Amino acid sequence: DKELSGKFKLEFIDFNGSLLFENEVQAVLPPDTSTLLWKKTNSAITFPLDNTFVYVHFKSKTIETDNDIFLTLPKTCRIQKPKININISKEDKLFKITLDTDKPAFFVSLDPGEINGTFSDNCFTLLPEKLTGQKKIIDFSLREHELKNSKGLTKTSLLKRLKVFTIGDNYISVG
Repeated sequence: DKELSGKFKLEFIDFNGSLLFENEVQAVLPPDTSTLLWKKTNSAITFPLDNTFVYVHFKSKTIETDNDIFLTLPKTCRIQKPKININISKEDKLFKITLDTDKPAFFVSLDPGEINGTFSDNCFTLLPEKLTGQKKIIDFSLREHELKNSKGLTKTSLLKRLKVFTIGDNYISVG
């Protein structure tokens, strides 16, 4: 394939949503390789590993992706229960679900109940707008056969049926 050029943003964030450290790296990556872009030893990290995670965002001309990494065993992390705000708008046959949270929310999963449709993204990490500068927008489209039966589906009725789950909802740290 081809080499990939872009910017990596690395953030250390605590489970309450405070930014502890950030670093940006511009990089050109050869195809089919793994490249070390930044290194920090455990002894150089001055914040508690069980209350911190790393969020990595990569953006190039053709791709944008992110990932998060816990710094210790997930079951010992002090993950908090988030408060997620949901707003829904409708554009023609597409529902736009806008999400924001007060603290990091991990493995956010959306469930529309008995409504048969597809989300543009599901099972993701949701960060507070104060960290990202934007809210997360998920598209929800009804399946073809559901479109014929959905004349009465409004943003209010979708909001009533929509359930949002996170790992923090029932999380008990054993650390």
